[in-house]
Amino acid sequence: MGYVVGAIAGLILAGFAGQFLLHDFQSGLLPGLALALWIGSFINHDAKEEKLNMLFPIPFTYPMPVKQAFPKIKKTLREFTHDYGKSFKLHKTNPSQSKEIKADMTWTDTDEVPDPTQNDYGKVRKTTVKRHIRLEIYFSAPTPDSTTVEIRWYPMAEGLNPRACEPIIKKVNEEILALLGEGTTKYPAKQPWIPPVWLHISTAVCIGLYVLTAFSHYGNVWKRANDLQIQADKKRDEWIANKKNLEAVVQQWDEFKRNYKPTAPTRIRDANEIFGKPQPPPDYQTDKPLNPRMPDNSWLFKKQGGSSK
Repeated sequence: MGYVVGAIAGLILAGFAGQFLLHDFQSGLLPGLALALWIGSFINHDAKEEKLNMLFPIPFTYPMPVKQAFPKIKKTLREFTHDYGKSFKLHKTNPSQSKEIKADMTWTDTDEVPDPTQNDYGKVRKTTVKRHIRLEIYFSAPTPDSTTVEIRWYPMAEGLNPRACEPIIKKVNEEILALLGEGTTKYPAKQPWIPPVWLHISTAVCIGLYVLTAFSHYGNVWKRANDLQIQADKKRDEWIANKKNLEAVVQQWDEFKRNYKPTAPTRIRDANEIFGKPQPPPDYQTDKPLNPRMPDNSWLFKKQGGSSK
């Protein structure tokens, strides 16, 4: 999981260092690889520390003599049972080795195992697999009234689940800690992360290769920068030309407003002109020829219902 997160961060750095700086994404993969290794190593260190603290807990010193702590833990292991009644098998120790307990547990479980075929290499099948846990507990007496307990677990699991034994290990550790109470230790709860030597060497190699690549792309970088400058100058010239055209249009508009004189409005006809003396009808509306000296207004009287005589 740690290297997956590191790979994502490395691709982001590769895009910046390669595509943005050198305009070549492949050149940025070198510093991206270095960053991915650092982040992955840091995150995996925490996961590894958690697993080590579970399999090999930090030795604690408890305020009780060995003759009290030893039988308590031994009784707890005898009474502990797993699914289907599985329990620890305690091994006999020599009298001279009475300050240690060795036990193991073996059981079967159902899990998936690889079953590749010619057409499907990732095929799996369910089958019965074995689980085995070996436990070793060592007691030491720094003082006559105190006991230091050191626990070591050695799990083995078949199938595709290598962490199948961890629930039992965590449960037994919790029961032993609750049985003995609070203890003291001189060891830190978590070891600080110290970058390994191979990480420093690989980082130096990646950075050195990236610097050499940057020098080889020196001319291409300036060529790209020159092209960008030409495009910027062209856009600036277009903007200046558009600005000048706009200023000319504004100037023409101002001059038009200063010199424009609207035409005088036409006189509106009054009602007398509209409803005044009627005019004779045209020739095609009369049966008699029109006499210019004596106008014929008979059509008006006929329209009003009167007589033309």
